[in-house]
Amino acid sequence: MTADIHDYAGRLKRARERLSRLENSSLLLSFIDHLSALGLSAGRVAKYANLLCMLMKNYLFDPAKADRRIVERVIAWINSSAIQVINS
Repeated sequence: MTADIHDYAGRLKRARERLSRLENSSLLLSFIDHLSALGLSAGRVAKYANLLCMLMKNYLFDPAKADRRIVERVIAWINSSAIQVINS
């Protein structure tokens, strides 16, 4: 087993705690569980969990009412944000 020098497990735990306090928390936590079930690494799931925290706190986005078009726009925003960080 490899060492978790970046504490991804801790980051994921803290992000889950923040998500649990938000509106639609059961839906958000189910999505995080789904990502884990797909076999994504703890680091990747922690990244998405933290992005969800930021998205839900700073933007008007209701995941319970989102359709495919809205979700695709959110994913595009996440990907463009990641590219901007990489290019910085």
